[in-house]
Amino acid sequence: MNELERCLSEFAAAIAARPSAAPRVSPIEGKVGLGIERALMASFLDADLGRYYGGTAEDQIIFQLRSQLFARQHLPGSHGLWRGVYPDFGIALTATVLGVPWAPRRDQEPWASGEPPIRSAADLEGRPLPDFHTAGMMPALLKMHAEMKSLLGSSFHVGFPGWCRGPLGNAFYLAGGERTLMSMYQDTGFFHAVMRYGMEAMKKWFSDRAAYLGEPAFRDGTLWNDEVSGENFPPAMYRELVAPYDAEYVALMGGQVGFHSCGNTTPLMEAIASAEPWSYMHVSAWSSLDKALRCFPATPLIVCLHPYREVLGCPLSTTQERIREIVGKCRGRKFTLAISELMPVNGPQKDLQRIKDVWSFCEDVWPSE
Repeated sequence: MNELERCLSEFAAAIAARPSAAPRVSPIEGKVGLGIERALMASFLDADLGRYYGGTAEDQIIFQLRSQLFARQHLPGSHGLWRGVYPDFGIALTATVLGVPWAPRRDQEPWASGEPPIRSAADLEGRPLPDFHTAGMMPALLKMHAEMKSLLGSSFHVGFPGWCRGPLGNAFYLAGGERTLMSMYQDTGFFHAVMRYGMEAMKKWFSDRAAYLGEPAFRDGTLWNDEVSGENFPPAMYRELVAPYDAEYVALMGGQVGFHSCGNTTPLMEAIASAEPWSYMHVSAWSSLDKALRCFPATPLIVCLHPYREVLGCPLSTTQERIREIVGKCRGRKFTLAISELMPVNGPQKDLQRIKDVWSFCEDVWPSE
């Protein structure tokens, strides 16, 4: 029995045992989101992340299924077992499709770097939209997707990545962050040209994705808008220049979309709240929860802890105090606590114990229904 066969056998046994030997149901299941990044999970599993990102379809299947088994064993209630995997090339996929050069990295996910493809309006003249089958990482992704399906057959769902970037993020990839932001202030003609090209490239990719998979058009329930941050532009500029493209994205996704930004959205919250009836609002670790509660009184919130200064790089009492504060302020309304973006800090044993302690504390203090 090879490594993949052993892993599939272990996973099947865990699935079969679930009705009679499942961990207790956690009172915070579905209410606290736990996000362990690949690098931290690799330290828990003593796995080679370079092999995961630079290896075969078998390598990715094994890592993803063992990650599920590890979470079920050590953090019951945080993750269910799901017969599903997907080809994982990290967060750089969209950038590479749009033309940003990329390269593999040892022991890390691939990264897009180098000169942005668009430096002036002339670069957009006659520029074709990216080809779904040949742009950036797509050939490697399509190959791995097919290999996963061949290895696993119909007993597993083999997923396919989404675009995971909003209209402004597309422009950042195409023209670079500095050039895009400066054009918002000094050259709105260029800004709109880059935004329009990015929108059309994204629309085509979604359409081609549906055709390739033989599925209905993909509906992403999130607008991935990390670049929308109060440090980048004022509220009036968001309303005038960015919000119309966000509205176009929401319409493309069918109208039920949440707003995600890892930036500081505090200065922009009124403008964001008035732009769309968002299905949820993401409150990053850099954003004000108090203001979010005022600006989004009826909108479900995802409230984030800072992964280092409020989870893995601080005393446990600091984490506990912050969780109590969030729970107290959000009591009586719909919200999710996000303990995510967790990376290696103190070594695998200490990091795992801290995550267990935080998870247990959340169970103890979570308000009853």
